[in-house]
Amino acid sequence: MLKKSIMSVSPCSNEAAASLIRRSQFTLGPEYLKGGYQWQNIDLGRRLKLSVQQELELTQLQAPHATLTLLGYILDWSSPHASNKDILSSLLHKAKNIDEYIHNTSELGGRWILIVQNAEDTILFHDMGGLRQVCFTTDPENDEIACASQCDLLAEISDVVLNPEALAFIDTMAAINKEYWWPGDTLPYKNVRALLPNHLLDLRSGTTKRYWPVSRRKSLSMEEAIARSNPRITGILEAAANRYELALGLSSGLDSRLVLAASKGIADKLSIYNARSGSQKSNHPDAVIAKKLCDELSLALTTCEIPEQATDSFLHRFKQHSWRPREKFAAGIEVQRDIFGFSKVAVIANLGELAKLPYREGGPGEREARVMETDDISAEILASFIKMNGQSFAINAIESWRRDLGDTMGYALLDLFYWEQRVGRWLSTNQIEFDFGWRDILVPLNIRSLMCDLLATDEKNREMANHLLFLSMIKKLWPETLKFPINPVEAPGFLHRVRRKVYGIIHSN
Repeated sequence: MLKKSIMSVSPCSNEAAASLIRRSQFTLGPEYLKGGYQWQNIDLGRRLKLSVQQELELTQLQAPHATLTLLGYILDWSSPHASNKDILSSLLHKAKNIDEYIHNTSELGGRWILIVQNAEDTILFHDMGGLRQVCFTTDPENDEIACASQCDLLAEISDVVLNPEALAFIDTMAAINKEYWWPGDTLPYKNVRALLPNHLLDLRSGTTKRYWPVSRRKSLSMEEAIARSNPRITGILEAAANRYELALGLSSGLDSRLVLAASKGIADKLSIYNARSGSQKSNHPDAVIAKKLCDELSLALTTCEIPEQATDSFLHRFKQHSWRPREKFAAGIEVQRDIFGFSKVAVIANLGELAKLPYREGGPGEREARVMETDDISAEILASFIKMNGQSFAINAIESWRRDLGDTMGYALLDLFYWEQRVGRWLSTNQIEFDFGWRDILVPLNIRSLMCDLLATDEKNREMANHLLFLSMIKKLWPETLKFPINPVEAPGFLHRVRRKVYGIIHSN
């Protein structure tokens, strides 16, 4: 029997939200965040004091055998009307130990962090993609752990100092790549790390543990995978639409087309927008095809014209909200905030790349990696995939990540690299940045069981050259959305296909 329930904290008004700096963030450690404006404090015991900014949903359930504390929102595709509290209650009643808590979240979506406390353990883990970021201290001389949504918030509740080598690295990367990000589990502070997807954090010892994969990659026919996957995507969108107002970003690309097709059952509840930067012409395929699609399907479309730069006042506050944010995204976030006013959850089509054989062709080292045994792909080559060529800081971090992998249970190293690095690091940071413009963010493909089924299909059906798996999923979901071409994601040109064939022949001899 449940003894106590703390229901989700309701978001404040748009006017109040617009004045906040650290939207939807948290700290957890031996003391509360001091001077937090519109933050809620909860004592979890065992010298763990949780401070949560009120835009971040907080749900807690206590039972005699365990306490669950949820940061963010969690969705059950098979029970679209279930609330955060309902889902936590189900987890409490069904799970007997930590492994079962983790396993029982494999069918759940959303963007969340779950803290599980029982007589033996106090652990923390997050959603499949790690899209609710967790940074934590690892100082061996201090036995009290501290966590936060961002690394600089840790400085408010713990004694951490900046790492000159890390700062030099990120300065170099910022000059090279406008979408710069951190490799491995590194961060700019000494003895501070980021929790990667597929890992849990022991809040007693301060150590991390890889909890997935635990079973070998299965094999499914494309028809089996589609039959299992499509209901999950449609169910998670229905569950989200039952709680929130949703806004889908639509382009001419494949992934947003898949999410649009999966939204057929909630189309009357869905806002759709197309973001076009000032450098894109009005006849750009992203704009033209999005409009044609919406006209064809009788859906309203909001066009977001993105200026070259955000306003100075927004940029100032944006930099207070997020540590060293990528300014590339600021102007778009400002426009979307002004149009939707924090009233909607942004639906974005990320994570699809994970099922489309990432890092298999094109860039430096990728052709070489394609013909190697998986275990032979070096940290140097992996670094080249993510534009960190020759950066010793990145190579060392990636090598440390490779050593942690252990038995990959038949999952390709390149897929795990994309999952835990590109998704777990680049995208999780990006989500924090977008928190400054939206009520929250939904990635419908962020369901472990769904992604495992997509990865279980034959690679020939997941190649970028044919998109057979995703196109077949779309055709089953809403075939009319395929009336207009997928663009700019198209099959490679004739000369490129010839070069690939010649290269394959050479390396097969």
